[in-house]
Amino acid sequence: MVRTSNSPLPFRGSNYNSKLASEYAQKYALNYNTKYKSFDNSGGDCTNFVSQCLHAGNIPITNSWRPYSTSWIRVNELYHYLIKNAIGVNITSKHPYKEGDVIQFYANSKGYFSHSGVITKSLGYGEYLYCCHSYDKLNFPLSEIFPFMYDKIRVIQPK
Repeated sequence: MVRTSNSPLPFRGSNYNSKLASEYAQKYALNYNTKYKSFDNSGGDCTNFVSQCLHAGNIPITNSWRPYSTSWIRVNELYHYLIKNAIGVNITSKHPYKEGDVIQFYANSKGYFSHSGVITKSLGYGEYLYCCHSYDKLNFPLSEIFPFMYDKIRVIQPK
C-alpha cells in the first residue's frame, strides 16, 4: 500500500485496553504526568489528557495523532480522528457507557463541543464517574455537570 502524508494509517483494531486508560486517568487526573506538556495556561489541557489516556490504553501514536498535534490536543479534531479512522464509534444511545470511553461536552453558550474527559466507572442507574483536566476532576459524577454546565454530550467508545 502506498501512503501519502495525508492518508491515515489503517487501524488494526481492538487492542484498546479500557482498564489501562481508566487507571491512567485516575492516576493523573489531579497530578499531571510530567512527561507531557500541560496546556492549562494556553487553552486547556482536557483533550491532551484524554489523548494520553487513550495512548495508555494502547491506541498507537501515528503521524497524524501524536503528542501536541491538533488531533491530540483539540476536542473536535480528536473526535474526527477517532471516528474517521474507525478507532472509535460514537455511542448514539444514552446508555450504557463503559470505562475508558471518551466523553465530550457541548455548551450552547459557546456553540461547540469544548471539553473532554474519560469515563472511569459505571455506577449503574445511569450514573457515571469521569476524570478530566482543565477543570481537574477525579472520579467526578457526570450527573453533577450534565446537563447543568453543558447542554449535551457525545461519547466515543474506542474499539
